[in-house]
Amino acid sequence: MGAAHVGKSAPPLLIIHGDKDGTVGLVQSQRMVDKYRKHKRDVTLKVVQGTGHGGKLFFEGPRRKLVVEFLRKHLRPAKAD
Repeated sequence: MGAAHVGKSAPPLLIIHGDKDGTVGLVQSQRMVDKYRKHKRDVTLKVVQGTGHGGKLFFEGPRRKLVVEFLRKHLRPAKAD
């Protein structure tokens, strides 16, 4: 999904982006965040310093915790009334 397609029904989004990414510029993620916020949607951007496009560093240490917390928050079954 590109930033142009973000609307009121956009799902929650967690973006992890390397500040040295030569494949997808950081500005792309920043545009997504801006669009999400414009539509008051849940979005988190975590910039990983000194790394490029993806890799195991994105899922280690505090970023792993961030991913697990995001998934628990948004994939938890709804409580029955």
